Amino acid sequence: MTRLHNAARAYAKRGWAVFPCKPGQKVPDTRNGVKDATCSTRQIDEWWTANPDRNIGLATGDPSGVWVVDIDGVEGLDAFCDLGHGVPGTLTAETPSGGFHLAFHDPGGLGNTASKIAPKVDTRGTGGYIVAAPSVHPNGGRYRWGAKQPLSDVPGWLMRIVREAPAERVTRDIAAGLSVDGYVAAAVKGEAERVASAPEGCRNDTLNRAGWNLGTLVGAGVLDEGEAEAVLTAAAQQCGLPPREINITLPRALKDGSNHPREVTA
Repeated sequence: MTRLHNAARAYAKRGWAVFPCKPGQKVPDTRNGVKDATCSTRQIDEWWTANPDRNIGLATGDPSGVWVVDIDGVEGLDAFCDLGHGVPGTLTAETPSGGFHLAFHDPGGLGNTASKIAPKVDTRGTGGYIVAAPSVHPNGGRYRWGAKQPLSDVPGWLMRIVREAPAERVTRDIAAGLSVDGYVAAAVKGEAERVASAPEGCRNDTLNRAGWNLGTLVGAGVLDEGEAEAVLTAAAQQCGLPPREINITLPRALKDGSNHPREVTA
């Protein structure tokens, strides 16, 4: 029995539902993917006897009682730490790409997210899965568990972030840091919320419009350009726009808007 086969059986005995992924890949190797996840050792034996090199997909959320924060590389770790709470102590796996899987008791209802907590930080709940140790990464390295810690409960601060809409969090953070108030503050928060919640396909256009609108306030002398740029950059990162796209679109939009100063009454 291979190392992967043994590990798949061990996960199942722990109550964690598993299914096979293609050897050296993250892609499911069954017809229904994660929906085929099981704790049946008989089914597991059949899968890994047929192909002992298959990777292990571990179903997250309801089937296994495990909720996972998937931190992608150094950028993801830096972004996660920038939230100001550090890295919670819990069962942690190290990925061959330099990232981490933080595994917690599943509290239910948190689901799956992509970059909602922070850039390059995803979550995996019911309906999702992770590739589990000792599976082989496409780069040839192996996933492995770090320090043998038990599963911890999800910290309250992390649950609040996951459950909070991205636009709400951006607006709250902006409100705490603005140097303006009244009409101007409301305009800044409104534009930031629209950018943070912009759906894919509309994100760049939404950022361009927001930059132009706040640029008109910069041109009127009632809003600092650096503050406007910082606020909209944070909002654009939240909705998933890549840095290069932000750096091309936003400065130009702010400049164009500032050439058309808005009339602001006292």
